[in-house]
Amino acid sequence: HYLNDARGNTDPVTRNHQLSEAYAFIFSLKFNEGGKVTNAQVDGWLDDFGGNLYQFKDSEVETLRDEISGIYGLDDVKANL
Repeated sequence: HYLNDARGNTDPVTRNHQLSEAYAFIFSLKFNEGGKVTNAQVDGWLDDFGGNLYQFKDSEVETLRDEISGIYGLDDVKANL
């Protein structure tokens, strides 16, 4: 949901808010015992954000969303989250 809202958003304040929410949500996946992803995967996704949210491209947001939705079986609804 946060990644979808950030994608294509031209207001930098709103976009960066959505990206920071997505970052926090992805970070929280580390604490899901028995989860579907490893800490290494989560760390890789967090690294994808880079150090500057202004430079995080929509294509990178989509790639990240697609990878996460594939793991969790959400491909059919990923655009509607």
